[in-house]
Amino acid sequence: MQRLCDAIMVFNGKVACCEQLSVEDVLATYQHQHKLSSVIEKAGFFSLLDGASTVDKARLLAISAPQAHAWLRAQPSPKLGLDLLPNEVQALVKCFADFCRRACLAPELERGCGLTSTKDRTRPADVLVPNWSLSRSAAFDLKVINPLNSNFLLGASMTSGYTAELGEKDKHSKNDIPCTERGWVCVPLVVEVFGGWGNEAQEALSRVAKKLAIRTSRFWPEVLASMYCHLGITLMHQNARALLGRRSTSEVDNCLV
Repeated sequence: MQRLCDAIMVFNGKVACCEQLSVEDVLATYQHQHKLSSVIEKAGFFSLLDGASTVDKARLLAISAPQAHAWLRAQPSPKLGLDLLPNEVQALVKCFADFCRRACLAPELERGCGLTSTKDRTRPADVLVPNWSLSRSAAFDLKVINPLNSNFLLGASMTSGYTAELGEKDKHSKNDIPCTERGWVCVPLVVEVFGGWGNEAQEALSRVAKKLAIRTSRFWPEVLASMYCHLGITLMHQNARALLGRRSTSEVDNCLV
């Protein structure tokens, strides 16, 4: 009993008051090790967050967003389609469209709003998927956003997913009217540069994964995890290309030595 009391004392010293346990709690209900570890890790994260600068807070919250770390779980396996060849250059839009195609959703790439005879740069749809909701087509529009941007930094340092939510609102403000005029529904696909996806993107990806799981006779969570891995690797690959593209040739050579 003394060992139990000592263990509870150590645990309570590491977690918030609302998460603390008593001897009675432990004896009355079986405590899973995973749950207890998660509580300690959560407390450690917020402790780290409290002592961080504004920039570091924004970065920590961004990388802790749902699925922000999916690319780290991706195994470089050709059988899983996750191998990165030297000449592989894929865009997130094409990656998402491919998932829709495999789910037999008949996606179309880059649809302009069609309000003028000349090429329209507003493009309310990077990917258009017919019959998405109540016989209306879904106009998916991708946006990659940086939570460390000075315009978003303060909010991003306080709330995980803050920047992605702003990105979704921005897409709606620009695309809702053109989409409505075409009989479409606007669905923003917003992802932060650290890999965290906006709520609407997560809902859309989950829906595509369910359809793809049925088509391929696989478990839905497995398909969804694989999709996030593909998208995460593509995002990080494109981030690296963009970073190297802004450096001089001599700087790149020095990095590769």
